[in-house]
Amino acid sequence: MKKMKKVFVMGAGILISFCLLAGSVNAEESGYKDWIAEEGTYMFPVNPNSEEWNELGTAEEMREATQIPESLLKEMSTQELIIMIENYPLLCDLYAYNSLQEGYEQVKKQFNGIKELLSRPDSYAELIAAYEAFVIPKVQKIDYDNILLADDYADKINALVQDEQSCDWVLQDARVHSSLAILEMMILDVLYQNNENVDAFAEVYCAKLEEKNDSEYFDNVDAALLLNLMISQESVLVEEFGIEIMPQAQSARVSSYTVYTPNGTAVSCTYNTNVSYADASSYSSLLAIYHASLVSVASKTFNCHSFAWLQSLYPNVYQYLWLNSTTAFISDPGYTKEASPSAAGHIATWSTHSAIVTVPSSNNPYNNYIPEPYLTSKWGDGPIIAHYQSLCPYYSNAGSIHYYY
Repeated sequence: MKKMKKVFVMGAGILISFCLLAGSVNAEESGYKDWIAEEGTYMFPVNPNSEEWNELGTAEEMREATQIPESLLKEMSTQELIIMIENYPLLCDLYAYNSLQEGYEQVKKQFNGIKELLSRPDSYAELIAAYEAFVIPKVQKIDYDNILLADDYADKINALVQDEQSCDWVLQDARVHSSLAILEMMILDVLYQNNENVDAFAEVYCAKLEEKNDSEYFDNVDAALLLNLMISQESVLVEEFGIEIMPQAQSARVSSYTVYTPNGTAVSCTYNTNVSYADASSYSSLLAIYHASLVSVASKTFNCHSFAWLQSLYPNVYQYLWLNSTTAFISDPGYTKEASPSAAGHIATWSTHSAIVTVPSSNNPYNNYIPEPYLTSKWGDGPIIAHYQSLCPYYSNAGSIHYYY
């Protein structure tokens, strides 16, 4: 195993790397020497700061390389396991989907550490302790607001993730967001199963909300993301926070909109002109993890399906349309299905994602230069990103992807 570089990130009130104290567990004797750093701490042996990471040619390989061995999982204390989850290399996937809830469900599904934690009887107490102890830095390492004002902001952000030092800063900034988010979502997950402890969490959460509002890392919307999520779900937990959910009329800026496939099948979309944008530090870490490139920022008002399927049909309004299903389009006789893309501009689609083919066949340098499509797509409610087909959070196997024109 090649010696890994260390990058320290702020979490749980201390400086931590992609490792944590191993306590009394002798993992070396258990046959997991690679999971123990020189100083005797747990670590992910393959992580974004190790040379081995660049040898992982697909998202599927990344997920496989970051699963914790089952016997080691059982040996870890709950406190140790929580910190390991905070440092899960693919935690950025939280922000690759249409909502934080959807992102959390995907990460929980793909990473065995979360499943193990939620099965433990002391998970809630340890999660609250970790959340309460988490110290939020006041100042970001990278001034994204200033970068995004520049005409060449995409080039500047791509340069950040391609430079070793600044990429470290990108990952550190993103870790503040993702660590807090995963702690909050896991706590919420436990409370949905048993809400008898919600009073204690409400008090801790409100204190942490004040801390967020005093930091450059969070604007008002991002700071209260968890509370807004509970309100949108009309969760009974909100009552414990002392907030009354009042019935609201649908915003005049959000309405139903009908689009049509080439052969005239009507499809209902959501039309939304409440333009807002994803946090730059979150999607910058996605670029770094998946060796991808930023094309442009994009509003949260449209998704990947709208970008791929409606852009040519409705060029003036697709940015405001949220298309939930592609079924009517892929079954429309106006489209031709093919096993592999024959030209740029064709549409690649699978169960959870749609993209536009930029280059039908490009040698992937991270996957032994095996040729595969190079795509452009919208990632969740975030930006437009250029990437190899197999290097994105939605990829599982090439056989599940079909192409249309």
